[in-house]
Amino acid sequence: MKFILKTLVIGLLAWGTQQFLPFWSVAAVGFATSALIKTKSHTAFFAGFWGIFLLWFTKAYFIDQQTNSILTNRIGELFSLSPMLLPFITALLGGLIGGISSSSGHYFRELFERKRNIYHR
Repeated sequence: MKFILKTLVIGLLAWGTQQFLPFWSVAAVGFATSALIKTKSHTAFFAGFWGIFLLWFTKAYFIDQQTNSILTNRIGELFSLSPMLLPFITALLGGLIGGISSSSGHYFRELFERKRNIYHR
């Protein structure tokens, strides 16, 4: 349940911040969300990854449809790629940014958590 909640929070906050801030603001959102919502390290990574991946894929797809794929076709020709693959590549890069920043937020939180000594009773 926390995974879905964290993924939605990251996606929605990143969408909101991208309305006013540059593209790298998604890293700050992933970091802050994982620093505030406690989960396991792999859950933090995948929540950040999927939150930003879905956001950037959706945005890239709709921008591509609104512009009649003009830029996508030109970039596809330049790199000899299928124009349909470019929104996926964009989303993959965004997902990696979100996942790594979210993991960093998780480990930042762990720095300040008090560790229990399992040998001391």
